[in-house]
Amino acid sequence: MPGEELTIEELLKVPIELPENPFWEVFKRFGRDEAIAAVINVAGTAGIDLATDSAWFNSLAGVGSRRAKDIAVSLGGPIVEKAGFFPGHFRDAYKEWKSTPEDERDELSTYFKQAVRGGGKSLLEDILVHDPVYIGLMMGGLHLWPETPAAILSLASFAVAVGIVSVGEVGVTELLYRRYKKALRKKGFGTEKYYESRFLIGKDTPQDELLADLIQRYGLGEPKTGRYHDRYFKDKLPVYNGRHARVRLRQRDREDGSQSQSAQIIYKKASEMAMKHPEQFRFFPQWKEKLYFGLEGDMPWNIDDIEDPRVRRVLKRTLASDEHRDIEFERTVAHDPESLFVSTDRVHNGDRPFYVAEIKVYKNTELLKDAMRYIMRTYPVVQTTHGKFSLSALGQ
Repeated sequence: MPGEELTIEELLKVPIELPENPFWEVFKRFGRDEAIAAVINVAGTAGIDLATDSAWFNSLAGVGSRRAKDIAVSLGGPIVEKAGFFPGHFRDAYKEWKSTPEDERDELSTYFKQAVRGGGKSLLEDILVHDPVYIGLMMGGLHLWPETPAAILSLASFAVAVGIVSVGEVGVTELLYRRYKKALRKKGFGTEKYYESRFLIGKDTPQDELLADLIQRYGLGEPKTGRYHDRYFKDKLPVYNGRHARVRLRQRDREDGSQSQSAQIIYKKASEMAMKHPEQFRFFPQWKEKLYFGLEGDMPWNIDDIEDPRVRRVLKRTLASDEHRDIEFERTVAHDPESLFVSTDRVHNGDRPFYVAEIKVYKNTELLKDAMRYIMRTYPVVQTTHGKFSLSALGQ
């Protein structure tokens, strides 16, 4: 899947990637669009305000001139501002098209369609939120305080609307995410939730040495090794408040010769742990939610070959194309079901100068932080938020 692999240089330069705060993301996008619209609105409102003070308007409106002026000022701004919701998106679309290498670039119209969708979203939010706020504030303000400049009330309405939209959009997105998970559970998907931290460790530190140290320190069980084969698909799932998705088929060979097979939709969101006191290290775990469906019989390596029609339809709707990538790796695991899960992964695709170590907990984030601190203090590691999918091209 082009454009998603990392080189060693890119990884070392940006090992940590965090999603933007969803409130701030909405605030910036809608705030920018509203700011452009505000310039048009305030200018238009001021112009209408002046025009309705003219002798011509008063003679035309007659005895109801004051009421007519209030209506014209209140409705005029929301109408003329609508042109301001698209320029920012068209600029972004052109910049993205221009910066994309020619061999990977889509038609310019594709980017402009994306711009129209982005501007249309802001426009819809403006109609549903800002326009009622604007009209109510303008008419109420002009009625209660007739001497208040209309431009000031106009600016106040923009500030109120941006705050409402930021909170409202994040809330609606959260509800959509919960509804999507509920729909998957109804179709037989199970759920697993946990916190995970990932490190890249050089081959100079043997895997068995690292595991033995952590087993002794945290009282974990004996290590077990299994072979994994993952097939990742190019998906078109939405981002829910910073949660990014992956769609994969997984086959696992256990030490006892048995197999585990499943189709999975994994949502993850990286964040930095808040610290009460200054620390030598910073901690960037990921919250993961794995939605999985067990597969029986021969492993269906294509979505179309999944027997259950409901699951097959669900997964087909997630795909952007038939493009996929296979990743095979060997995982050694030691864990205590009540506390900590530690694993080391050696990916088979290519010769890499490192292996991946992961630490997981279901709830105890303080224990996770302690284990992260110990590993970073004891071993030469690179803490990263990139998964095996993004790391799969390294060393090839």
